[in-house]
Amino acid sequence: MSMPATSECPSEIDDLETSISARFEAVVKRNPDAIAVSHHGRTWTYQQLNRRADEIALAIQRHDASDTPVALAGDTSITMVAAVLATFKLGRPFVFIGPELPDSRSEYLLKTTGCHCVYCESPEHQRGVFRQLDLKILGPDSEVDFNEAQDPLPTPGPDDHRILRVTERT
Repeated sequence: MSMPATSECPSEIDDLETSISARFEAVVKRNPDAIAVSHHGRTWTYQQLNRRADEIALAIQRHDASDTPVALAGDTSITMVAAVLATFKLGRPFVFIGPELPDSRSEYLLKTTGCHCVYCESPEHQRGVFRQLDLKILGPDSEVDFNEAQDPLPTPGPDDHRILRVTERT
């Protein structure tokens, strides 16, 4: 996966109080048609990536308005970049569930972090463990057209972005 050249992104931290999502929005306004990310022949501009992230964020917010972590299930892809940005826009941490992760480890991570919903990149990323844990399963078919949405996205502050590190003791 390739990311844009540094000239298209802020090169230094201007304000430690500015959230990641606010910084991204500033780049979108400055360079909406610049390439944001490309992977396996697919390329999205900042505007396209932002729109997709907004649609995913709205879907998550509509189905799970809590502040618990959101599970993201999929491969390394442009869609997963948008899903991560969506969690930043919501001020919520995420737990990545990769396709190579055994169900037992997925179950452990989901229970330990308290996820209530999982965003699946595609139907083949859905797992039985998601249903067993009674998670709300979201995907491209549950996304909301941002132009038709009535619900505003929250404005997270700098302390809203949390990173979870889950370890397992043996």
